[in-house]
Amino acid sequence: MNEYPLHKFIDLIQYDQSIVKIEKEKGETERELKKAKHEFDVLQTGLTNVKHHVHEMRKEVDVKEREMSDLDHQEKEKKKKLEDVQSQREYESLKHEIESVRKKQVGLEENLIASWKNYETAQHDLEQKQEFTVKRCAELDQFMTETLRKMAAIDEKIKELMAVRAEKEIGIPAEWLEKYTAMRMKVSNPVVPVQEGSCSACFYRISQKDVHELRKGKLILCRDCFRFLYMEQAMNAPSGDTQES
Repeated sequence: MNEYPLHKFIDLIQYDQSIVKIEKEKGETERELKKAKHEFDVLQTGLTNVKHHVHEMRKEVDVKEREMSDLDHQEKEKKKKLEDVQSQREYESLKHEIESVRKKQVGLEENLIASWKNYETAQHDLEQKQEFTVKRCAELDQFMTETLRKMAAIDEKIKELMAVRAEKEIGIPAEWLEKYTAMRMKVSNPVVPVQEGSCSACFYRISQKDVHELRKGKLILCRDCFRFLYMEQAMNAPSGDTQES
């Protein structure tokens, strides 16, 4: 490992970029998994709701069929009584009741036919939806399984990278690490080189005094964006400190 703290520090920063890259990959993978899980749940819930709807429609058909069966039974009973009537008045009364039952049968039959048609259409739609849902959910299940394996591999890779990172921190001043850790939570590039006398991130002009410190291999904080600044030409300086002003 290089003996100069500044060189070690820059090496750590560059190494962190590889960690950031794989952490971004992990974040994207987690979003993909969440999206797939959401779609899976929506499909399953949708299929359950459609099944319930079709079940309720079938119950409605069954109720109407029982009503129709009951009306048929009433008609037969009244016709049977009609054969045994003893008076014209009783005969006319039964005829009127039978006619009333028949009118109910006609109205109910139309309703029953419509209910059957709606049920059969819904049943057909359910079969198609179920076929699609089963196929798509199988695809999503396979995708989620593969994604979980991918995430496990990413976590293992991050674990390995962090172990190496701990070694790379050795020899770097604790103050640098502390400030760097705080800054990298706010910006993606907490440490940047000075280019043409300015901060390469915010383009703030560096004073001659600070340039002099940078040339000695020191780190300074940008007075505008507060990032760490270093001078690439001074990376091999034998010592370095954080210079704040």
